[in-house]
Amino acid sequence: MQIGEKTAFFRELLSITKNVYLWHYTYDMLPISSNCPMQNIFVNIFALNQCGIQILAHFDAQASPLIISDHLGMVWACCADRTGPDRSVYIIGPVFTADFTLKNLEKKVNEHKIPLTYKKTLLQFLADLPVVPATTLFEYALMLHYTVTGEKLQISDLTHASQTAPSDTSSTDISGPSNHAGIWTAEQTLLKMVEDGNSNWKDALNKISTLSIGIKIQSENPLRQAQDSVIIFVSLCTRAAIRGGLSPETAYNMSDYYIQNVEQCRTIADVTNTSHQMFSDFIGRVQKTKEYCRCSEPVRICLEYIDLHILEKIALKQLAAYTGYTEYYLTKKFRRETGVSLNEHIRSRKIEYAKILLSTTDKSVAEISAELGFSSRSFFTDSFLRAAGMTPTEFRKKASAFIE
Repeated sequence: MQIGEKTAFFRELLSITKNVYLWHYTYDMLPISSNCPMQNIFVNIFALNQCGIQILAHFDAQASPLIISDHLGMVWACCADRTGPDRSVYIIGPVFTADFTLKNLEKKVNEHKIPLTYKKTLLQFLADLPVVPATTLFEYALMLHYTVTGEKLQISDLTHASQTAPSDTSSTDISGPSNHAGIWTAEQTLLKMVEDGNSNWKDALNKISTLSIGIKIQSENPLRQAQDSVIIFVSLCTRAAIRGGLSPETAYNMSDYYIQNVEQCRTIADVTNTSHQMFSDFIGRVQKTKEYCRCSEPVRICLEYIDLHILEKIALKQLAAYTGYTEYYLTKKFRRETGVSLNEHIRSRKIEYAKILLSTTDKSVAEISAELGFSSRSFFTDSFLRAAGMTPTEFRKKASAFIE
């Protein structure tokens, strides 16, 4: 099957659930074809943002797919056939990666000097664009790249860029010292800590957090940039946790949970806290998984089930049914191998998870108590005091220095 046939089929797949557009450009960024009904507007927007210049510069230097966004919040995924006889660029989009309001769109459009007649048409065009979650768009980019080149990549291989209004770049300093190698080393260190279940991650994270100081990044949407970065980091941590022994089912369920949480964040501080919570949670679960390996199969299955359903009320009857053993046999075997009863272990794991929520979120003690399935706030506080030697509020105060 030729590339043209493959991309035509891919275009049909994109249109099944959402009205996502696929564009075919020459390597010189001249449009060839598209299923977009308002092609002139798209071409004008591309020219205004100088997207074509950045796309050309990117694919002249490397072959990885490019995710590019503009000041209006529109996002495109770009791939290139750099080796064929008719070199081409293929572009998915534009789309929005988060819900929007017409009022917010109008405000952004009004920030630019656009003729009134064209502004109305542009607003209608923007209102009709589909909303595609960032992770889905990333997957589309990887699939398009495979369709065009036959090469399989991962989300971490994508390149991200933001477009701003044209500006004078003659004085831009690009010759300053770079610490990208240090950032890569730091990233590998963090992922190794996940793989090993190393609980000494807070000190490492504090040191690593200073590496980005001084890097000049221009972005019209810092929140979206932070969200995309953390989503990629969640994916990397998921694979590191699986390498460390965490079951793929548990790891990918955690990945889905945290990516959804990141998408719901409304401030960069929320994104940072969610990232810390995710990282601590993965490390804690890998650490426990390594301990679980020394247990018999029914006890190990039981331990993994408790960790996977930590936010739910867990009854002995559920565990017995899940493992296929009687409640009497399971409770006796569990205590013999772990030294504690099932109820004690469940309560202990919930307290450990509460510590993560207390140190990385702004949720109240009452909200955390309810989320973890405790019958009352007072019972949660008493249980926490017995396990940690301090109340939840005291623990939060002690941990606040790290959050800040």
